[in-house]
Amino acid sequence: MKNVLIFLFILILAPLSANAQFPDNENDIRWSLYKNGPVKDKRGRSGVYLPTAFISDAGLTFQSCISMSLPYAIVAEEKNTIDEDLLNLRKDEPMVISVADLAPGEYEIRITIDDIVYAGTFDVK
Repeated sequence: MKNVLIFLFILILAPLSANAQFPDNENDIRWSLYKNGPVKDKRGRSGVYLPTAFISDAGLTFQSCISMSLPYAIVAEEKNTIDEDLLNLRKDEPMVISVADLAPGEYEIRITIDDIVYAGTFDVK
């Protein structure tokens, strides 16, 4: 009976965690809506897939469970845009953006999906 309850609990939580971004360690980037986000509409935001991202010695690494192209911007603490371009992610293939030229400090990465901006912070050491 206990195993059945655990199985049911996992089944209930599985859809909730499919799109969620929970960092595994301090180098992972946790996405949030930039500022207050969009005005809520009837469609909601279901079905939005956010790529996973983390910072490492190799750079800022992105990976997605679906192929997608999305604009990004790297912003410094002073709110100056350092870099902006287009991420062309292929399903399950990591993509690295070099951050070797960035001075040590805290930065924000912003991605845009369907006119909604998501932001996450990362540190360069």
